[in-house]
Amino acid sequence: MTTPIPITISLPEYSFELVKPRAVSPTSSLSTESLPKYESVIDSCLDSFHPTRLLQIEAAGHPLVALPCTPPPNPIYIHAVSPTGDVLEPLYLSLRGSRSSNNSVLVRASDPSETPLCSTTYRRGPGKPPKIQLHGAAVSDSDDLDTCSSASAHKKGEEAGEEDDVTITVSSRGITTRAQIMQTQLGTFAWRFASREERRDAAADNLLVLERITTVKGNKQEHRHRVAQLVRNAEFRSAGSNKRTAGNGGRLMLDLSQWADSKGEAEQIEALALASCLVMLKKEVDRRRALQVAVIISVVT
Repeated sequence: MTTPIPITISLPEYSFELVKPRAVSPTSSLSTESLPKYESVIDSCLDSFHPTRLLQIEAAGHPLVALPCTPPPNPIYIHAVSPTGDVLEPLYLSLRGSRSSNNSVLVRASDPSETPLCSTTYRRGPGKPPKIQLHGAAVSDSDDLDTCSSASAHKKGEEAGEEDDVTITVSSRGITTRAQIMQTQLGTFAWRFASREERRDAAADNLLVLERITTVKGNKQEHRHRVAQLVRNAEFRSAGSNKRTAGNGGRLMLDLSQWADSKGEAEQIEALALASCLVMLKKEVDRRRALQVAVIISVVT
């Protein structure tokens, strides 16, 4: 019987080092009880959003079952909303000149004859992106609209002149998306339809999100900060509409805190957000009418 030969196995020496998590930025919205959160493209889309301004858009929209007719030029009322959620008197009006025209103006509801805050040129079809023209009245430095008389506001608008007007193009981000992007002197902004998870978190049937997009030099990653969102649900959607209505109104929530030190810029962002939100609603109506036309043609043929 042979004697077993002992076998010696030498294991390599491993060195274990404690990897410390990266510290969270002081500006992070996480509490001290939360675990560190690493930066990513997704995280940059989930910045803290604290509305400083609430508006209620009352737009009837276009039903699911209806003829694909051009909607009548009924005024769209935009109401102020108190911090407690009470809908107050109309603050703005969106007006169209005729049924055959989609062009509109945004005016103060207190005196529609004043110089418009902005004008929107809207033409359907490819290669015809909507254009929003912000007028001098959109950056008025008055502390309170009620303390400024109609005559003085009108005079300020005339003194501003056309040289202060700013034209912004609302362009599509691609043929496979409904998102729209705007290049402005105050930054790049984009509207998009929220994901299912975002809709669930906001308790919304439909959620439109406006974000400010910034890109770090030398880095192609987009950092997004939510500026506004339009919430449509049973509580906030326009009266007479339902979750299948296209282009109906809802509760517009704006976070203007980053422009708090410049009242003129805050008012300009508010006018831009509101006018571009109405453009998104118009696009919803056009898409619905196009689908209805397609259904009618398929049935007839």
